[in-house]
Amino acid sequence: MDQYQRKRRWMDLLLLPLTSAKRIRNPRALQHLQEGFNRRVLMMDASLRQLDETAAKAGGKPISPYAATDLATHLNALYLNLCGALDNLAWALQHERSLLTGVTEEGRGRLRVGLFSESFLAALEAVAPNLEASLRHHATWHTELRSLRDPGAHRIPIYAVPGIMNEQQGAEAIRLSEESARRFLEGKHEEGMELMFLSTNLGTYQPLMALSHEGRFELRNMLPQVAHDEEHFIEVAESVLHCLFLGSDGAA
Repeated sequence: MDQYQRKRRWMDLLLLPLTSAKRIRNPRALQHLQEGFNRRVLMMDASLRQLDETAAKAGGKPISPYAATDLATHLNALYLNLCGALDNLAWALQHERSLLTGVTEEGRGRLRVGLFSESFLAALEAVAPNLEASLRHHATWHTELRSLRDPGAHRIPIYAVPGIMNEQQGAEAIRLSEESARRFLEGKHEEGMELMFLSTNLGTYQPLMALSHEGRFELRNMLPQVAHDEEHFIEVAESVLHCLFLGSDGAA
């Protein structure tokens, strides 16, 4: 989607919780929507703008370690808020529709509340079968999201790659790094820092993110991956919000 369409769809997600609040009977459900979901959407939009700004540097010099850390911060924040926003929607449904009997946010059954939890979907099917079917359409995406890109579920956060090198550049980077270390040991700190800077300035920047977990490591192009996740998230959110506010049983 183009930038205008993206912005419009993100802002549309905020409208129902803001303009149709009286349609929600349960105060805690409304709190999850206005103070949880809406705030996360705004933070996600801020992260997306930062990702786009950095990605525009593709093909140029590698970004600095500081810029890479800033980018990684926004990537991890984006996915933490995305997963959190899905949980806010689930709890809004739980409070408003009382889907799982006796389950509260402080009780032992709280882990059953999730848009893609089997027990939650089974309860949802009885009151909103179209929404249940719509959510199941996104279940494979959600499983892959949680297994690879949910920072809250992993000990290793998403890493933003500062640059990539060809074989020759990689060999030169190793040589410079080794020489830099030797200069530091000799007490020649300024020379060591200069060589270290030269080694990190080789190659080019491509918007790649590294996903690590037990037994797997892979690089993915940040822009198409984020766009893919963004589309699924918006479709899920639209379905849930339409069900809650418009009584349309999840038909976006």
